[in-house]
Amino acid sequence: MEKREVIKVRILNFKAIKEAEAEYELEDGARILIKTSLEGANTAVDDKNNPGRDELGNIRYNLEFSSRVKVIPKNSIKYVSRPLPPEVKK
Repeated sequence: MEKREVIKVRILNFKAIKEAEAEYELEDGARILIKTSLEGANTAVDDKNNPGRDELGNIRYNLEFSSRVKVIPKNSIKYVSRPLPPEVKK
């Protein structure tokens, strides 16, 4: 089992300023849409609640994010499931 360390972090609130999708077109005409969103942010703090810093003095942030990828084929034929009609009793 790996050794783990408990550290103190400050949870950072945030607001989305702009969330955009990146769009790509493949040579076969399919389009790819990608959207990445920030889910959470925090920074480790010391005993005096000062944030941790790197060797250049920049604050170290721990970021959590999610990505959504959507593929749109050029020929947008889709198959969906649906309930079968009830059998007719004779």
